[in-house]
Amino acid sequence: MNSTLTPSPDNSSLLDLYNQLVAEVSLRINERKSREAIISEVQVLFPEIDDEDLVDRVDRMIAENASIAGRHAQAHSGRPARWLAESGREQVVRGLCWIIFAVTITFFLLDQKSDWGKVVSEMMRRLFNNQWSIPILAIAFVWGSFNLVLGLVQVIKPPQPE
Repeated sequence: MNSTLTPSPDNSSLLDLYNQLVAEVSLRINERKSREAIISEVQVLFPEIDDEDLVDRVDRMIAENASIAGRHAQAHSGRPARWLAESGREQVVRGLCWIIFAVTITFFLLDQKSDWGKVVSEMMRRLFNNQWSIPILAIAFVWGSFNLVLGLVQVIKPPQPE
């Protein structure tokens, strides 16, 4: 019934037809019509396009729309950052790791008589020239505490869907 659409030397008519097809399919997607309803309605409007090509184009547009809608929903899910979207358990573990790291380094810095204390204090002296070791450990401890508290809050009271 339908013939295959062949390009002509004047491609503006082909471009206009394609733009009309995109507009009609997009309108029906926005109206949340089913795939079958979109195809049946658009086949009537564009008899010059082969059925197979039309179905392929509609399927691609539906898939593209679903992909864009999925990315949009992820980007605007109400959670501002990736680490807030993690489970409470993951944040508790991360917080504990940071706190253990900061406490261990601090313990070795204070214990200058042990072999590990000498190694850690020498490493901190070389890396930070004894100026930044305390602020860095404080930041690690605060960051760990923040993650621990945030994780515990999520475990105790999980976020409610809207």
